[in-house]
Amino acid sequence: MIKLLFTDMDGTLLRDNKDMPARAKEVLGAIADKGVIAGIATGRSLPSLYRDFAGIETQLAYIAENGAIVQYKGEYICKEVMDRELVQRILRTALSLDDVYPVVACATSAYIGLVGDELTAQFRYYYPTIHVMDDLLQVDDDIVKVALYCSKHQAEQVFAAFSDFTDVGISISGADWVDLSTKGVNKGRGIAEFQKRFNITKAETMAFGDYMNDYEMLQNAGESYAMDNAYPKVKEVCKYVIGTNEEEAVIKVLLEKFEI
Repeated sequence: MIKLLFTDMDGTLLRDNKDMPARAKEVLGAIADKGVIAGIATGRSLPSLYRDFAGIETQLAYIAENGAIVQYKGEYICKEVMDRELVQRILRTALSLDDVYPVVACATSAYIGLVGDELTAQFRYYYPTIHVMDDLLQVDDDIVKVALYCSKHQAEQVFAAFSDFTDVGISISGADWVDLSTKGVNKGRGIAEFQKRFNITKAETMAFGDYMNDYEMLQNAGESYAMDNAYPKVKEVCKYVIGTNEEEAVIKVLLEKFEI
């Protein structure tokens, strides 16, 4: 019996144009009503999830910022604040790279540099409460993640630029994004926090994902589902490979498994 369910957003639950399936809220709400801890595990911010799941936001569990923020029914189960000196090192390296734009993420807000109106609007989609700074090195807040937007789709090259940062957790969350956080923080650790707190086993856990920032989460789920459009290594670690995000495969599986 499944007691814990998490799905990724981009490339998994959402279509390529970022639209949510029409029945997504209905289905997730119905699963939560059955007593299952159901929620979203994503690199996105917590405020953006409250916005996107308005109406059922208090019913869901959240693993946001790739595991740095873990929340359920308004309670923080985990909030991993990064070491300030480490953040400074990351930002200095990021700001030295061409076509890379850092987003400094905190629990309920984020900070960006002077990137222009177009990029600011794009970042606000992911971070509704955003502050523009002349100098990101001057951010004075509890930072949980540094997200690097790679405007030339060069996430793998940017990832390589941080190969000497052995004291930081690094994940590629898409062709355009590299996320850096406290070492050991990931979606899988978020899943483990729920399993420990609510005495849920791996066999009682279901998860859906498509990219390498989902890898540890899928490893911690007995019922692990990779999208057909998933990164090859993600498919290798999963029990099942289902249809694509464009086919709304997550919703189809949930409707069948939970008899909705």
